[in-house]
Order: sequence, then structure tokens, then C-alpha cells
Amino acid sequence: MSTAGWQVKKDGSRFWANVITLALRDNGGSLRGFARIVRDFTSCHQREASSRSTSSSSPAQSSGSIVVGIISGEVDQIPEANQVFLDLVGYTREDLNSGRMRWLDMTASKYTAADVQAHEECLKFGACTPFEKELIRKDSRALPVSVATAMLPLGNSAG
Repeated sequence: MSTAGWQVKKDGSRFWANVITLALRDNGGSLRGFARIVRDFTSCHQREASSRSTSSSSPAQSSGSIVVGIISGEVDQIPEANQVFLDLVGYTREDLNSGRMRWLDMTASKYTAADVQAHEECLKFGACTPFEKELIRKDSRALPVSVATAMLPLGNSAG
């Protein structure tokens, strides 16, 4: 489970934290304890608050936080995305359905290491630590985004 919010250090100072809590199980599946990873994201949180308060003409900043939905089972494939995401990156539903939307085309090489780290964290912990990057829109313009990834169960559920 991943959460974000204000935390208090031992010295009483506050910081904005991303917290990932994991259940630790033995080989037989019995619960052995919990692990918690806490990362300080105060500067990122302050940048976001500042950009919201100085709103600009970009759609992401003028309307506050925008949540987009994307399903990605492979490193370079995007089998599904909601309309908000498609509008932000300038692609159409036809582009998505035809396979013309590819992560590798939408990500500058300087963000490859961050994407790989996020993927590895997601596989290991079920979620990644949010991070900043830029997507490359269909019209080649850069789009600054905050990325948070979570692994969701797929398939049929009983009951």
C-alpha cells in the first residue's frame, strides 16, 4: 500500500512523505511482519503547490490535479487509456487502438532510468515512488507530469 502525506520527524519538523507499507511473508505465506519505506518528497510537494497557485494556461495546471488512467502490461505497449490522458498527450482513440501510441515514443531517453526504477519498484512493492518526468506529446511538445504507478489485479475475480 502506498500513501502520501505530512509526517513528523523526531526533531518535530514536518515533511511531505511517500510511504510504502509491505507485508512480509515467509515461504509458506505466513505473515512475519511489515516493512515501511518512507521517502521525503517535500520539495516536489512544494513545487506542485507553487505551480498550482501560479496557475498558467496549460490544462494540467489550470484545473488542479488531473488523474489519468492508463493500463500498461508491457514496457512499450499501452493497451488502454482514458480520454483525459489521450487529450493531454494529443493522441486519439484511433491512435491507441491501432497501436500507434508507444511509451518509447512518448518518453525522452533521459527518463529511461527513472522509468526502469519505477517498473522495478512496482514489481517488488506493488507501487512506485511518485516521480517527475516529461512525456512527449504527439505534436513533439514536452508535457511535464508526475508519475505514480500501482499494480492492479487483473482478470476475473471469484464472487
